[in-house]
Parts: sequence; structure tokens; C-alpha cells
Amino acid sequence: EMEGSMSVALTLYRQCLRSCRNLERSLHPEQTPVVGYCTRALAEQQAAASSSNVLRTLVEAGIPLSATRLVRLAFREGATLSGDEEAAALDSGFRALRCLGSLHSWLGENNDLRKSLEGISDREAPPQPAPSFIAATILRSAK
Repeated sequence: EMEGSMSVALTLYRQCLRSCRNLERSLHPEQTPVVGYCTRALAEQQAAASSSNVLRTLVEAGIPLSATRLVRLAFREGATLSGDEEAAALDSGFRALRCLGSLHSWLGENNDLRKSLEGISDREAPPQPAPSFIAATILRSAK
């Protein structure tokens, strides 16, 4: 069973890193606050459930983490866990992967919207929700 969970964790780690890199590559500057809110919320959740002093210190100091760095820190810590802690870490990893999937969907929809609004003045464009509202919606959908 130990070997199976290690295989799942490695596959999950690779997929999360791939998703983070794709996310960071396709990010438009206007979308950065939404991704920042989501990454911060995931980092806070991970730090609260974690025994890692590194992640907790970074979060408490308010140091922003890229999605890629958060994934690396979380999985490095998860590699030292076993039993129930390992299962909880895997659950957290899958939750992060769902959040990344939701972020990718939102980015695609938002990019389509931005293209459709090209040439329209700011006064004519529909109002956009606050980044914190969008991030909260994405995080709720990823639970």
C-alpha cells in the first residue's frame, strides 16, 4: 500500500506542477489578483494543517507564493508523512488540483470575455466582479 500511495502522490505532484506552469504561462496581468487570492487561501489551509515550519513561517510573514512554489513546498512536506497524515495530504493535493482545474476554466472563460470586449470603451463594458469574489467562488467549487 505504501508503494501505491507513493505512486499516486508522484503522479499528483507532476500533474499539479504541470497545471501550475500552464496557469502561470497563460495568465494575463488582470487575472493575477484572482490567482493570488486562490494561492494565498490554499497556502493558509495547507499551513494550518501542516507541521511544516517553513510553510507556516512564509504564510504568517505574508510572503506571496507562486502556485508552483506552494505545490513544491506542500509535496516536499507530504513526502515525510505516513498513515492518516499521508491520506490527509493526498486529499489536500487533490483539492489543489481541482482548484487549478477551476482556475484554468475561469481563465479560458475570462480570456474569451476579454476578446469579445475588445474595442469597447470601459464605460460600455459590463462590470466585473471583484477578484476576491471570483477567487472565493473558485475555491468553493474545488472543495
